[in-house]
Amino acid sequence: MKNLILLLIFISYTTSIFFISNWIALLFFILINLILIFAFELNLKRVLINLYKITPIIFITFIFNILFGYFEEAVLISIRLYIVCNITFIFTYKMGTTNILMSLENLFFPLKIFGISPTDLSLIINIAITFIPVIFRELEQTSLALKNKGVKPY
Repeated sequence: MKNLILLLIFISYTTSIFFISNWIALLFFILINLILIFAFELNLKRVLINLYKITPIIFITFIFNILFGYFEEAVLISIRLYIVCNITFIFTYKMGTTNILMSLENLFFPLKIFGISPTDLSLIINIAITFIPVIFRELEQTSLALKNKGVKPY
């Protein structure tokens, strides 16, 4: 039950980040993230590596937001994405995949009324979450293999 409450707090926290347009409030969210990093004694190098890995995706999002919107809005969305990626890293690092899986199963339990299995649904989400790092690792290995064979990047 504690994990379900933590999951609901996490979902509401990440959702509220995207509804806030105030710079001071976003600074407050950054401060909360920093407090959580130090409170849980996370490795700061690992946190920065995680943020570094997500930078290309956020940069592409930033460019598209500049092209189709305003510069200030593009910066705001980029900061929001960094905050959400950081809190997601903290949440998954401290809670663990198994606890998240059980919490999702409890969260989806009311769907049993409609004939949807909460166990299967949480398992599908868990597979999707755990598949993302595998795909990135395979892409990196394929890229290194092609470089070793002399293929020039375009």
